[in-house]
Formats: sequence, structure tokens, C-alpha cells
Amino acid sequence: TEFNLLALLATNQGRVLTRAQLLERVWGYLSEVDYHSVDPHVQRLRKKLEAAGDTGVVVEAVPGLGYRLSARGADG
Repeated sequence: TEFNLLALLATNQGRVLTRAQLLERVWGYLSEVDYHSVDPHVQRLRKKLEAAGDTGVVVEAVPGLGYRLSARGADG
């Protein structure tokens, strides 16, 4: 699941994807109740990227919007 999440974020690098977009595109469903179920997956992905060393990218939370993959050190 984290691989599919990373692939989606990478193909949209720099663009904010809402939790709804992530749910629909990665898991194939959309439910308002489950919006925040994306968060633990993002946390696991962040830990895996961190364990891999300096990948040059970071998964950023954009408050009130969603997440985006950005180049490490890039201004948002």
C-alpha cells in the first residue's frame, strides 16, 4: 500500500493531493468517515523513506488540504 501511495505522490510531485483523492486512487473507494485512515499510511511511508536515508524527497502535510511529495529543502 505504501508503494502505491508513494507512486501516486511521485507522479504528482509538488501537487497537493487531498485525502479523498488518495483514498479513491490508492484504495479504490471514497468515504468521508475514512478520510483520516490515510494518515497512518503516510506515517509508515515517511518512516520507510527516513530509514532509506536521504532520498531527496519528503512527504509534507498541507493543513486542511492533504499531502504532497516535495524535494527536500524546497520551499513550499
